[in-house]
Amino acid sequence: MSLSRSSISLLVLLLLYPSSCRVSSDLYSRCSSSVQYLIEYALSFVGTPYRWGGESPMDGFDCSGFVQEILRSAGVDPIGDQTSQGLFEYFAKHGKPLSKDRPRPGSIVFYGSHINHITHVAFALDHFRVVEAAGGDHTTTSVDRAIAQQAFIRIRPLKHRGDLIAVLHPDYSQIGISF
Repeated sequence: MSLSRSSISLLVLLLLYPSSCRVSSDLYSRCSSSVQYLIEYALSFVGTPYRWGGESPMDGFDCSGFVQEILRSAGVDPIGDQTSQGLFEYFAKHGKPLSKDRPRPGSIVFYGSHINHITHVAFALDHFRVVEAAGGDHTTTSVDRAIAQQAFIRIRPLKHRGDLIAVLHPDYSQIGISF
């Protein structure tokens, strides 16, 4: 069985856009345009190599550098280079906690062994999926190493890891998203 180009395009839309949006000719009018912007911006980096300590689209991102890039585009990035633990501590004070089972599009998802030991952060696309910079470690300092480790920005199920700790929703009110 072969699929037509339009069938493939429809499947891609169904996979990429949040479940709260309906795929139709007025896709953008049915979703918050601000949240949609953040999601599209995050998705534009899929396939970018992971790089330990990375915070640049040209050189690669680590998990916190990637999330900070998305937050920077919304004007809510905490000042300075933050670790996943640092992002958790900031948004625990300046965000809204949500159920681990139902993040909203644009929420920040934290993983680790305890709230005092957050080791990974991702960006929620919808209630079920995150986009994350992952697959690497402290040795992933080049594109060649990222390729060898299959370490890239990618879309994954929310619970693909067994160490989901918290979901926090930033205050995006300055860009028109209600808190």
